[in-house]
Amino acid sequence: MIKHNDRTKHANIEVNLNKLYEQVLKAKADWQNTFDSISDMICILDKDARITRMNRSFSARMKKPYESLLGARCYEAIHSTCSPSTCPFSAVMETKQSIRNVMEIQLGDAVFTTSLFPFFDAESKLHGAVYVFRDITDQKALENKLLQSDKMAAIGTLAAEIAHEINNPLDYITNYLYLLSESLPPEFGKREYLKKIEAGIDNLAALTRDLLEFSRPQIDIFVPLDMHRVIDESLEFSGKYLQEKQVKVIRDFGCRSHRVAGSVRMLQQVLLNLILNALDAMTNGGTINITTFCRKSHFVLEFADTGIGIPEANLPRIFEPFFTTKKNFEKRGTGLGLTICYNIIYQHKGEIHVSSRAGEGTKFTISLPLHHEEKGPVKQHIVEY
Repeated sequence: MIKHNDRTKHANIEVNLNKLYEQVLKAKADWQNTFDSISDMICILDKDARITRMNRSFSARMKKPYESLLGARCYEAIHSTCSPSTCPFSAVMETKQSIRNVMEIQLGDAVFTTSLFPFFDAESKLHGAVYVFRDITDQKALENKLLQSDKMAAIGTLAAEIAHEINNPLDYITNYLYLLSESLPPEFGKREYLKKIEAGIDNLAALTRDLLEFSRPQIDIFVPLDMHRVIDESLEFSGKYLQEKQVKVIRDFGCRSHRVAGSVRMLQQVLLNLILNALDAMTNGGTINITTFCRKSHFVLEFADTGIGIPEANLPRIFEPFFTTKKNFEKRGTGLGLTICYNIIYQHKGEIHVSSRAGEGTKFTISLPLHHEEKGPVKQHIVEY
């Protein structure tokens, strides 16, 4: 009887142990699933700054196998350096205090803000730290757009004031130069000087026109339009210049859904500006490649030339007002053309980017939201830049 009771007791203990083991496994699995469900990158570090655990987002973003990251020091795995000076881990261990948003780091195309939290056990002993990375790429992009918008508004106000101040004396100079040239005898031998003055006045007049266009709000109606037709018409307008410069145009239209909501006039202004810039960059002929395709409900246009290209150091400034790479006085631009292009695409809720290498040509990539048919009247857009 006693032996039977002992067997029963042992059996019950075994059942309870199995249940407890299953509960532990489930709790562990639930914890890991919860850990892996967090979109932020998280890793847990021991006292030596070695990674002891990480969530799925961390290993995926680092693009390294879980096993190769496990046991690596955080500054080696994250900052690719053997020096711990770049990592705030030591400060957390010394102060036992959290450090939030301590720095921004870039991993691939994404930007992250980092925070560290001290990691204590049940007895309040410090075991290490929890390293958290939050993706702020979209936030940084929005901040940059707002900054660009504020800067453009301020520059636009200044541009309008400058244009008005220049226009009045420019009219006087133009009129008196005409009277002077008419009063000179036919045998006057320095008329080339007058032509140089006229060229300078023309450049100033072009600058004031661009300044006023840059500063004035443009009112236009956005309607569904065929972007392929907009491209074709822009090339027709430029046909004479393309032939004179012996520039060949290759079109590769790949986006079937090529309707966007926008202004034909404004989008043609963008394309004509890109075409004229490309012609200036190809003094001995060349090729313009125009490619279109669809990507994530957006119409994408790639405009590439085989010109002299843009030095890498100039690329971050290419859309800034008054920045120009043209050194020839007669061909020197006002530096507002690409800024106006940028603002037009921005007002169409799109994006424009540039890539280039000196001597290898330049490529502009424009992305615009595809139009989806909706009932109701077309809205009027007041476009300001």
